[in-house]
This record gives sequence, structure tokens and C-alpha cells, in this order.
Amino acid sequence: MLGQTGNEFSCRSDFVAKRLQQKLQSIRHELAPERFDAPVVFPVICTTNPADSITPNTQLISYYGLDFLEFMASEPFRAYLQYADGEVVEKIGVAAASTNYQLNLDIQSPKVKEMMQKLDRNRQPQIAIKWGEEINKQSILPIILPKAKPPKQEYKVVGKIGPFGGHWGNWGNQQQCPTDQWVLGGELKVEKKQGSGDDTALNGIYLRCGTQEDRVRTTEIASAAGPWGNKFELGTCKNGYVVAGRLRIEPKQGRGDDTGAVDAEFRCEDGTSLQTNYRLDWGGWSSRKSCPSQSAICGIKTRVESPQGGGDDTALNDAEFICCSLP
Repeated sequence: MLGQTGNEFSCRSDFVAKRLQQKLQSIRHELAPERFDAPVVFPVICTTNPADSITPNTQLISYYGLDFLEFMASEPFRAYLQYADGEVVEKIGVAAASTNYQLNLDIQSPKVKEMMQKLDRNRQPQIAIKWGEEINKQSILPIILPKAKPPKQEYKVVGKIGPFGGHWGNWGNQQQCPTDQWVLGGELKVEKKQGSGDDTALNGIYLRCGTQEDRVRTTEIASAAGPWGNKFELGTCKNGYVVAGRLRIEPKQGRGDDTGAVDAEFRCEDGTSLQTNYRLDWGGWSSRKSCPSQSAICGIKTRVESPQGGGDDTALNDAEFICCSLP
């Protein structure tokens, strides 16, 4: 008997006993062919390696069992790519017996790999070795093909959000994330309250570019920035990327101390808010502006007033955020 579970075969003891009887019958046939018929002996695959399935990266399949060399004297072991319904796609070669107990199928040919990649994974592709004419004389291993990746959309600028209404200064150069990175979070450079001194509040916005799949390799981008203050962490989106933002801007104070932009707040795709733990309450928040659908912030340009010497310094006054298409 030949036991089978899934794609892994095992030789039962009663099968081995039967095979010994066939060997004895073969000897009797050799000694007295007129009295004893030759036994019908076909090869048996007891186990396979890989035991369950193969992938396009598999280089060699080994089959372990009985009678390989003896059988190959009259019948080769032919290998095929086929589907579960029995449709043969392509003959891919002949398996070679290295000993009476081991059969090897080399599938590292680039041509074979290319054919495997073209198989329809929904039809349960297989590699089968077959012998003889009967349809059930075969050993099958399923091929596990990776899911096809969706076509990659072009990475491009699709819009911008801002400006938000700041008053003074000049626009710096636009800075953009590397291709296929979007803003995950960042930092704000803020000068704390000066008491009776000249306040400048928000001085710089530093955005951190990366991907959700690789949150280690990130790139910091920033446009123009003022010279005062310290950096405060905004945080990082846990899901998706930064898709919206707004600025807190103090209106013109006339003869009072002008500060320009005071704070910034961002929103992630999942609605999470990114803000620092140091906030100033001057001025009011602009309306929140969002990137177009299927895009996220990928760049920045800021408007900064240079140091005024003995005059009233305001540092960062306004910003624009660039939106790029998502995959």
C-alpha cells in the first residue's frame, strides 16, 4: 500500500513486503520464464523535498522512494507545468535518478522560471512528474506564486495647501521629499515667550519624509527658517501620512510686538492631530486646508522675515505645503 497525506507520501510496511514478493517473482521469471510471468513493477515515490509546495525560487526538487533506476531503463520521468484541472501548460524536462532511491528535478533554468511566473495563480499551478501511460501515475507539487503587485502610479505633485495669511518676509525655496516618500511627522522651531523682550514665536517647520513600510530611513526637509528658538517634536502618523495643516497667526499689532506665525498643527490620514507640547496662545488659527484625495504632503515652502536689527522681529510668517499623489 502507498499512503498519502496532502503532497507528502510514505511507504507502508505492507507495501515494502509486496515489493519483496515482486522481486522474488522477478528472480523466478529470470530462472524459468516459461513458468513464471514477469511482475509489473513501477516506481513509488515515498517522500518529496520540498514536502508541501514549491515557489519560483526553488532550484531543485528531490523525490525519495523505490525502483527509480530500474524503472528508468524503460520509462523516463517527465516533468510538466500544469494546472489543478489537469491542463498541461508546458513540458519542462526529465527528472534524473541519482540512485535507486532518489530522483532529482532541476528547475533553475531561467526559461522555466519565466514560465512559472506567467502561470495563472488562481488556477492552482503545479509541477508534476509523470511516468507510464496511466493518468494516475504522477506526483504533484503545487506552485505558490506571489500575488501580483498593483501597477505603480506616477509620483507627481497634484496640488498645494496654503498660504495661510502671514504678513511679512520673503518666500524661501520649495523643498520636496525624495520620490516615493511622504511626510510622516516633523518638528517646529519655536522661540518661547520673552516676557518684555521681542517675541518671534514660530521660527521654522521641519518635516520628516518616509514611508509607512520603512519608518527608519527618513529624510528631513525644511525651507527658510528664523534663527531663534528650539525644536519641539510634532510626532509621527501611526497610520498613513500627513494630509492637512493649518497655522496660528497673530494679526498686525500696530505699535505692539508683532510675531507673525505662532504655531502649526497637522492632521494624518486617520484624523490624528500632530502638535508640539509647547503652545503659544497669541493670534488665531487659520482654517485647516487639506490635500486632494489620494495625495499627501510631500514638500514645503515658508515665508520668513529676516532679522530686523533694532526693529521688530517676526521670523516665520507663512507656509505652503506641497501635495503628491499616493500609490
